[in-house]
Amino acid sequence: MGRTMLIIVILMSTVYTGIVISLNRGMFDLPDVLVDTILRKQAESVSDYILRKAVRNANAMVIPSGYTTTFNRKHTFTNYTLGNCIVDSIRYSFLYSNQNFIVRTYLRATMQGRTISHTAEMGYNYPQESLGTKPNVVYLEMEKFLLFPWLYAPNTYLPDTSGNNYTATVYNILISATVPYGGAYSRMCAQFDGVNNYMTVGVDGSIGPATLLNTANTFTLVCFAKICRNGRFLYAGNQGTLIWIPSNPFDTNTASGGHPGKNLRVKPSAAIWFNRSDSTVRFTVTQNNSPTFTTIEASVPYTRFAVIYTLGFFNLWHYEYAWNSFALTFSNGVLRAYINGQLRSTVTSAVTNRAHPSTYGMTLGRRDLRYNNPAYNDYKYFCGLMDQVGVYDRALAGSEILSWHNGVLNAANILYIRD
Repeated sequence: MGRTMLIIVILMSTVYTGIVISLNRGMFDLPDVLVDTILRKQAESVSDYILRKAVRNANAMVIPSGYTTTFNRKHTFTNYTLGNCIVDSIRYSFLYSNQNFIVRTYLRATMQGRTISHTAEMGYNYPQESLGTKPNVVYLEMEKFLLFPWLYAPNTYLPDTSGNNYTATVYNILISATVPYGGAYSRMCAQFDGVNNYMTVGVDGSIGPATLLNTANTFTLVCFAKICRNGRFLYAGNQGTLIWIPSNPFDTNTASGGHPGKNLRVKPSAAIWFNRSDSTVRFTVTQNNSPTFTTIEASVPYTRFAVIYTLGFFNLWHYEYAWNSFALTFSNGVLRAYINGQLRSTVTSAVTNRAHPSTYGMTLGRRDLRYNNPAYNDYKYFCGLMDQVGVYDRALAGSEILSWHNGVLNAANILYIRD
């Protein structure tokens, strides 16, 4: 009897021990489930981030012309780690043209000895036709790669895509950079070093279409830019002219000579420029109410964040700083100033004259001064990046300005997402 009971106790103990061991094993499996869940969530988040960065880079790529089916490109990374995730590669497939492409990301997530793989894919097209009406007087999209313009004459010119066939002439400028220096979600942008870089459009006024640049009763100026926070070393005080349409750059009158209200050599028919002394962006129009030629101006506070040059050297990581859009509209003595599609200031003149006629074209990156011996600092060279510069022959409504801003910054349509 005693032996029988002993055997029963041993058997029961063995069964109980087996149950306890099985339960413990199950409990130890639970952390693996949690780890896998955490890894999947991280992989999905990192994948979403990488896809969006990949789409931005895809928009900035220059794709060889002439292919008729699919053009593939693969970017492989070494130890590109975000959290517990390692990005292995990004693969692009451009279908038939550079306006349709697929982006695929491949990554791994590793933690506590567990590893999972994750692949995601997005289909896009580019560009999105959401800009509304494109600028119909001049539109410089900066999409021509100007390699060594000082050596190759055709690379000193940029095309105008407004349909008026203007040509922008570049001076001492690098236009443009590709990945990762792409423009406002376009493939290229223009670098202005704040020292001697600028462009001109129809400056001689002799070409027939150049008369369209004349500031009529209503007009709109638009552009995207990154204004450098520091400026170029010894030239920091030169900031910074974005757009300058001169009224009379040859005028010899000054405030102390001739009519004190004239001084048209420093009064633009229309202009957008950054004033470093009080950190404002100025939106300026000179009206044609002779002999005073009244200047009306909106002064909008603006903080510069972008680092384009550091100690005189170009910052290769400037793409982390956001693009800003600037727009000026003028109609019947009313000037409106917009930044990033938002109305920031409205200035109404006491007179309703049109802007001063201009037959001298347009200058980007500095003021157009042609009187004798202007001081160097008077040119106010721009330091930063510029893109998507345009002129309309009418005053756009606020909703149109916002549509243009959003259309440029979101220049790709999502066709599908698969992950």
